[in-house]
Amino acid sequence: MEAGAEPRTGRIYCAPGNAGIAQQATCVPISATDCVALADFARQEAIDLTVVGPEMPLAAGIVDLFQERG
Repeated sequence: MEAGAEPRTGRIYCAPGNAGIAQQATCVPISATDCVALADFARQEAIDLTVVGPEMPLAAGIVDLFQERG
């Protein structure tokens, strides 16, 4: 990080995550294809930004569900 720069994230979560990312993110035991549980978790934690990695949740409609829930 550059001198004087402010961090923009408070906390990073990864679902389901793995040992490789565990040092940078809090891994949560939610399947990447469990769109409802992911949306519930995002609301519970007041998450402002999500990045979907695998294609299966996209095909399952995760974007539509997240948009419906605001």
